[in-house]
Amino acid sequence: MISLRRKLLNSFIKKNSSFIKGKILDIGGKKTIQTLIFKKNINYYSLNNDKKTTPTFLGEASSIPSKRNYYDTVLMFEVLEYLDDYGLVFKEIKRVLKKNSYFLFSSPFLFPIHYDYKNDFQRFTKAKLRKICKDYNFKVIKILEMGSIGTCLYDIIRVCLTYTSTNKNYFLKFFLRILLPFFEYIDLLNINKKKFINSGYFVVAKKRK
Repeated sequence: MISLRRKLLNSFIKKNSSFIKGKILDIGGKKTIQTLIFKKNINYYSLNNDKKTTPTFLGEASSIPSKRNYYDTVLMFEVLEYLDDYGLVFKEIKRVLKKNSYFLFSSPFLFPIHYDYKNDFQRFTKAKLRKICKDYNFKVIKILEMGSIGTCLYDIIRVCLTYTSTNKNYFLKFFLRILLPFFEYIDLLNINKKKFINSGYFVVAKKRK
């Protein structure tokens, strides 16, 4: 049962695919993300500490097994909240990314604690994400709010019906899926509120030097 946030993330990846090119490192990702890029002439590499995802590199983002200035694009979707020392990871990304190349990442905000709650450490505001990029010498190209009231409500209810519940009520899950367009419509009616109420952020940043 896909979250509305994940649906938005997939849409944002497609809409910003012009920033994704060349040799790509996808930190924490799965190879299925290639289907969202729809591009030829790319070299896709994944790094993950979960061997079930069959990554190119099995390991941690704090120690990327690549030489300096190697990648044209780095992706890191829904990983930042898991990083105990995100500064070290940002330094590594800067090291392996070519000058004037792009770093795309996302981070949840008003979103329930993940199923693997023992490793879900933090949430960041837009101001904090902008500061982190500046601190590690990335120029922010855009920071997009992901959804608003409707997205937040849908995903809270979804979590209530899935991994936080011992009662597998398939009817309620089915009913919630049917109502998904209604929650998307709530977002449309509250676009002016997403600055203060949103499920998280999608960031496009550029390595300065």
